[in-house]
Amino acid sequence: QDKLAEMNRKLKEETEASVEERNRLIAERDKVQREVEAQ
Repeated sequence: QDKLAEMNRKLKEETEASVEERNRLIAERDKVQREVEAQ
């Protein structure tokens, strides 16, 4: 759960980053979210 909150915070910080970097972060966050839901 904490990791998910951390990633969401990072995403907000990265809004000005490149689209490519944001997409990578979103994909990573989605992966973590699936892992959390699988538990």
